[in-house]
Amino acid sequence: GYTVFNTDEGIKAIKDQLTNLLSIDSNLTPVSNSYWSKNMNYKVYFYDDSGTRKVYTNGILTSEGSFTYPFTHRDDWTSYYTVISEPTVVVTINAGPGKFRLKLVDPIPDIIRSSSHEWEAKK
Repeated sequence: GYTVFNTDEGIKAIKDQLTNLLSIDSNLTPVSNSYWSKNMNYKVYFYDDSGTRKVYTNGILTSEGSFTYPFTHRDDWTSYYTVISEPTVVVTINAGPGKFRLKLVDPIPDIIRSSSHEWEAKK
């Protein structure tokens, strides 16, 4: 098969998941009962069979370029890397510092996580 992502729908679905699961509003601001203390940022990388890599930061297209499989993806926020060999979406979230009761580390570091999902061709 030939997989090309609908990036508009993908960004919408990712933002819906962020707001539902991380207690933030649509502006990425923590709600009153949230564990988080600052606005979040997120980055999404789309790699598909069109050969075009698209990068969105907070839902806005910030980079676009060509690539070929296999491609080594390296996240510039975390240095997370993986080899892209099938259509893949990588999401990185910078949740900022959490609200800790005891201040054990000063300054409190941002909590940043990356994850990816690869769509394998049906055989």
